[in-house]
Amino acid sequence: TAGVVLLGDVLNKSVPKGLEEYADKKLFKPLNIDKYQWQYTPQKVVNTAGGLQMTSLEFAKIGQLYKNKGQWKGQQILPAEWVNKTFTRQIQIPERVDEFYGYLFWNKTYTVNGKNYETFYCAGNGGNEFIIFKDLPIVIIITSKAYNKPYGHSQADTIVKDFILPSLM
Repeated sequence: TAGVVLLGDVLNKSVPKGLEEYADKKLFKPLNIDKYQWQYTPQKVVNTAGGLQMTSLEFAKIGQLYKNKGQWKGQQILPAEWVNKTFTRQIQIPERVDEFYGYLFWNKTYTVNGKNYETFYCAGNGGNEFIIFKDLPIVIIITSKAYNKPYGHSQADTIVKDFILPSLM
């Protein structure tokens, strides 16, 4: 978390008019996202480590943007090269089998009926996740209120593995 906050500070000082205005102009407006709420660090910089509030549909737009290799309605919003780098495994998560972390995305594979489905996903407090499937045309958004509860993410995994994927396959 501290590293991502530091990254936000660096970005805030590096982009014209600061990170908040830059994200609004370059990301949120092109996706037609106009209702969102940042949390701020004690230095009054947008908190890039989490707490960005928006609707599930708006999170789905961001997930779909990544699924589309940075394109949204024919416009390249994010460089495709960045999206490709984002969807790489950089380090293995200690004490987890076949789970990795990359450039701000986690990576794991769900196995359903003997078939593997690789995902890249962002996860927030309470079991909130957006999950992008590598080889399926699917983006799943899970919103939850299990804040600071140990079962939040395992519950989200159960929803995907035991209910959503079997119903789609």
